Amino acid sequence: MRHSINKQFALIFSGLMAGTILLCWFANTMFLGQFYITHKRDVLCNAYVQLNNASNGGNIESDEFDVTFEQIASKNNLDILILDSDTRTIKSTVNDTGVLTDRLLGYFLRGTGKAESLYSNDKYHVQKIFDPWMNMEFIELWGLLSNGNMIVMRSPMDSITESAAIANRFLAYVGAIAVVISALIIWFVSKKITEPILELANISARMIHLDFDAKYNDRGKNNEIALLGRHINQLSETLE
Repeated sequence: MRHSINKQFALIFSGLMAGTILLCWFANTMFLGQFYITHKRDVLCNAYVQLNNASNGGNIESDEFDVTFEQIASKNNLDILILDSDTRTIKSTVNDTGVLTDRLLGYFLRGTGKAESLYSNDKYHVQKIFDPWMNMEFIELWGLLSNGNMIVMRSPMDSITESAAIANRFLAYVGAIAVVISALIIWFVSKKITEPILELANISARMIHLDFDAKYNDRGKNNEIALLGRHINQLSETLE
């Protein structure tokens, strides 16, 4: 039938699922990038706290600090540079420290320029800034450790943008597959529901033509359709 309940069930639930997935995709497109930026800001702040705690007590030259330093940099994909008060490099994850050194000293001497501030306190600043030398955007943290050493940490925005794009593509692929599978499941389930209704419709049509031999077999089920079927059988017997 053109307007069968089976088709309506399948279309309604498939439409709801597709709409939900599209809404999630839209939310990802609009807000996932900002969520990643906020997350990376928190990562930088936590990394600063860990490095600051590890450097307290004058043990910044220890092997224990080196392990902590490398773990933080590797785990969070961060470029880190620590300078002493004489601008000498103490720790660094980059081979060429000249660019980061110039940027860090420039922040202390000239400020951050057009950088977009994400967080700031009396110890450090977190910002989003474009690096013309690298032709890339970075999220950076720069400031002073408690022992007076200068620190700068940064993470490229390209990785954040790429992560958001990958998440959106993954959601689109999974969503398309989920809609197809769900539509098939809904079609099968709704067919099981509508089959006894069609059977009752056929019995009532035969009753119109005074054929009372047709009876509904509820198969021992105890649901609303089975109850309706038993009532149809009683009606058929009464009319007969």
